[in-house]
Amino acid sequence: MKRTSAKNKQIKKLQKSVPFPLTYAIAGAVVFILFLIYLFSGFRAITTMVAVVYPAYRSMQAIRSDNKDDDTLWLAYWVWYGIFTLVESVTDLLLFWIPMYEVLKMAFYVYLYAPQMKGALFLYNKLLAPLIEQMESMEQRAKGAASDVKQAFSSAQDETTTTKKGK
Repeated sequence: MKRTSAKNKQIKKLQKSVPFPLTYAIAGAVVFILFLIYLFSGFRAITTMVAVVYPAYRSMQAIRSDNKDDDTLWLAYWVWYGIFTLVESVTDLLLFWIPMYEVLKMAFYVYLYAPQMKGALFLYNKLLAPLIEQMESMEQRAKGAASDVKQAFSSAQDETTTTKKGK
């Protein structure tokens, strides 16, 4: 408790020493850092930060919470992030030519995780869930067919063994 009050005193002292609100100084520092990242790494680095930093932070919070809904949201987000990254790695040469592509990509990522939109869950439920159900059905049929083939081979092997012993 004493340590927190000492920090508060230092922050208040710092606030009094600058002629503008401290939040402006923090915002200015963030903008300056983002400008440096843009200058040295390009807008793609900023887009990647938008796509990874906040979702990673929220995912770690979701892991620690007892609420299952936030886990589902962030799992859906990372699934879409992975799909988008995979598609982009193959089609990058074509997508690169789309004007303002990085801005559109950033907007898509924000749409996926924005709490008001929950786009990752919406897209998962509308596009991926039906596809996954079809794939699971196909998997069950394939397992059944494999089991039938295994039984047929076992029966044929048993008949061959019985026939050889009878001679």
